[in-house]
Amino acid sequence: MKPFAILIFLALIFSLPVQSAELAVQFEKGNVSGSRDYQTGDSTRSDLNDSWDTELKGDATALLISYAEDYGLLYGVGQQTYRLSGDASGSISYDIGATEVTEEINANTTQYKTTGFFGMVGYQWDITENLRIQPQFRLGYANKANIDQSESSTVTTTGLPDSRYSVSSSHSDEVTIQVISLPISYNMGGFFLGAQYQQISTMIKWQTDQEETSYITASAVLLQLGFIF
Repeated sequence: MKPFAILIFLALIFSLPVQSAELAVQFEKGNVSGSRDYQTGDSTRSDLNDSWDTELKGDATALLISYAEDYGLLYGVGQQTYRLSGDASGSISYDIGATEVTEEINANTTQYKTTGFFGMVGYQWDITENLRIQPQFRLGYANKANIDQSESSTVTTTGLPDSRYSVSSSHSDEVTIQVISLPISYNMGGFFLGAQYQQISTMIKWQTDQEETSYITASAVLLQLGFIF
């Protein structure tokens, strides 16, 4: 049954019409989502292990130059940027001698940004004369990642006024971004409009003392506008 299904799939692929070879330039913009996962080995902050896991949201942009061969092979290069941010809050309690201390702590990821160049390979299928799909794989090697975050705390100590403090920190690294993209577009002569869903695989870990925070970029939905030459 499985070989028969594969033969049907291949027959459908090669029965789809393909246009002549063409060069295209397209701009993409949309929304991206990810997450921030926090773990600590510090027993006084262990209550934050769950409460500081949070969803990140932001925007994504890309510029792509692609070339489609007359038999459907699609390849190209581009530049991509993903920006995410999000807030998390939690509380911890501990004793200093006979004094009970409670801290309400907010963690603000002001920016988790990845940017750089990528290569792309895929296949272009013309469903109709104007409608096409272009499933593709994108690989961004040695893309730059920057994280800016701040932590603010309100400390409540029995018998004393509340105190507040805040601290900011930054981290940068290089990451590899792997993207499976499923674009669909409508061709109107010399230009086209479309949309795409991206499944993204990239993660950066930030370790400080007994703490480890993982920043993950997971998926994106983008609109695209392009021109055909």
